[in-house]
Amino acid sequence: MSKDSDLSKHGSSYEMFMHRAYGTNKPSKPEMQASVMQSLIMAEKTSVISEDLVPYYENQLTQIKLHMGKAIDQYIERPTTAGRLTNTLKGYKTDLIWAISADELLIIVYNIIHVKGR
Repeated sequence: MSKDSDLSKHGSSYEMFMHRAYGTNKPSKPEMQASVMQSLIMAEKTSVISEDLVPYYENQLTQIKLHMGKAIDQYIERPTTAGRLTNTLKGYKTDLIWAISADELLIIVYNIIHVKGR
């Protein structure tokens, strides 16, 4: 699980991933903000989760995966995305389907940031 000191870094990386996908630096839509990923990470760190909060966590994870999938589609649809990179991005989109935690989502975020260049 992510360290507390990394919470801001992970949230910022998620937000950067989303902004780059849509080619914007304008104020974010709520689903593009760092706080979305930070909230998921914090929910996972909670050692005692009431049964009432489990559906909320699952919905939060599902929504982030949905928005990340749309962002990956944005990367793929760019005319400047080469065929080999397109296949790599499609592979990450498949990984996204099977992701079950913030850590797994962040691996995808960091990998795409890396392959797309800084």
